Amino acid sequence: MDVAFWQQIVDSYYQIPEDCNLIDLTSDLMQHLGASDPQLRDKYAYNILSRWITLYDYHTPDELRQMIDWLLPRLQTNIGSINDDSVFERSYAALILSLIAYRDTRSSFLEMEEMHELMRIGCEYLLYEADSRAYIPEKGWANAYNHAADFLRFLVYSPLLAPNEQMTVLHTVAKKVMMPADTVYIHDEDDRFARIVIAVLRRSEVLMADLVAWQRHFTNWRQENPKPEEYQLTYHATHQNIKMFLRALLAQVELMEYLPHVAHEFLPALIETVRPFTL
Repeated sequence: MDVAFWQQIVDSYYQIPEDCNLIDLTSDLMQHLGASDPQLRDKYAYNILSRWITLYDYHTPDELRQMIDWLLPRLQTNIGSINDDSVFERSYAALILSLIAYRDTRSSFLEMEEMHELMRIGCEYLLYEADSRAYIPEKGWANAYNHAADFLRFLVYSPLLAPNEQMTVLHTVAKKVMMPADTVYIHDEDDRFARIVIAVLRRSEVLMADLVAWQRHFTNWRQENPKPEEYQLTYHATHQNIKMFLRALLAQVELMEYLPHVAHEFLPALIETVRPFTL
């Protein structure tokens, strides 16, 4: 990457040089989304693409579709691996996809089949991403869980996702949160997952009975996984992650704008769901 060239673009308020082609520049930047060098990955590749996609709207819908076609396979690069640099390619592919999904919330250029495919692959990615590292010394932010959560959250805002598909996303979130873990959320993963639920609540399309029933995932986990007599790291880390997620969700529900059906039905049920996880 010609750092001086890209720095010139940053210094010129992200304008595209007259003698350059947007698609060629975009392709060059996307090739560096998986770089282990945080300057190349964050300062230039992500930083510039994020503004081109969401602030300046440089890319046409067809160009954004080309980007989607390139990015989606990257979500599968060494999926399931941990502690290697492949996490950057997966995570930043999800992050750019979240920006494209956000762009769709403003211009609605994606077709229903395209949105359904993005939802399916986004759910799979969240479930199968195994590298929980957020910040990696000398290499910067990986943050795969948070980027996957952002991707699903912006997909949920699409009017193309029917209530049953929104529930599919919520079931995916529950599975991820309850997945056996040896590390505890310390970089706002709980809040980012909770924001997906808030997006569904704001849509006000899913039946409240289904949303209340969804909370039983966590109640059932607590009943089926009693505290072991001796210390077990996986049990305590997983229990802590569920507790932190539920508390983050509770806080965000209480802070969101007043919606009668949420305040009168979802919130009381959520308080009862949180209670067993509280000393």
